[in-house]
Amino acid sequence: MIRARETLRRPAWRPAPLEPLERNALALMISTGSTSVLGVVFWAVAARGYSAAAVGLASAHIAAMMLLASLAQLNLSTVFPRFLPTAGWRTRQLLTLGYAACITLAVVVSGGFVLLGGGRHFLSSPRPR
Repeated sequence: MIRARETLRRPAWRPAPLEPLERNALALMISTGSTSVLGVVFWAVAARGYSAAAVGLASAHIAAMMLLASLAQLNLSTVFPRFLPTAGWRTRQLLTLGYAACITLAVVVSGGFVLLGGGRHFLSSPRPR
């Protein structure tokens, strides 16, 4: 008589299926790795096609915009998961106020950046080599 457990046994060479948490972690690692590789390829192509000054200026602008965006988000990606489950009927109000605060701060910070001359070369097109 063949038992059900013996028929469902997988071969020793075949790895065990991944748990959902492991699959999600693997997907995040692959996504992070591929994004990093694409970033390196992008900057290598940019360095071959444009002067060092143009690439440095573009890199500085991107870093400045990333800094301003991270400041303007007010770290709500950690606040919302903490307080939304317990907000109850105030969930819509919490989301609206959070997004309104982020949008307001983003407009103020980016406007200040432009008015102080931080983005004066941003839209000028650098000449390729």
